[in-house]
Amino acid sequence: VFDGVTLDRWARTTVAAFPGSDALPSDCFWAMVSLVFNRGACFGTPGQASWDSRAEMRLIRDTVAAGRDRWLRVPTFFAMQTRLWNDGRPTEWNLPGRRLVEGSRFRAGLRDAGIGGDQPITLGDTGKRVGEMQSALSDHGVKVGCDGRFGRGTMIALWGWQRSAGLPANGWADQETRARLGL
Repeated sequence: VFDGVTLDRWARTTVAAFPGSDALPSDCFWAMVSLVFNRGACFGTPGQASWDSRAEMRLIRDTVAAGRDRWLRVPTFFAMQTRLWNDGRPTEWNLPGRRLVEGSRFRAGLRDAGIGGDQPITLGDTGKRVGEMQSALSDHGVKVGCDGRFGRGTMIALWGWQRSAGLPANGWADQETRARLGL
């Protein structure tokens, strides 16, 4: 779908619409490009329907522009966009799933760049922390594989449990989610 011309165009659009995005770690920047490619670079018009549907886009713009110490908030704003589409459980191919994957990619980019402290367990993570979370989900009655790999199945299982537990359904195990799971 993408070629060099298309990627360059959307990268330039992202930089123009989101001041400071050119300073983001690479994976974070490309998650932003994906968002702009899929949702556009507009932020809504006060008093019109677009204003509410673009609230998270404005939050992302303002948070990226505020600088590095605020970037850890951005993945939450990606996830908050899932409210716009009520088409069931997220998958990587539907709109809520795309926003969750982009948010996870942004969070992983921050982690890989050494930005942030207590990082949540998120899509693409592997190891003991993931296995412990999967086991805790299983203890809470969620059908999930306990293989220590945080893939799409784990993300969907966690998202569903978060919804049923009254937590923000973002598909990653942040501090609040881990506490509710007993981790």
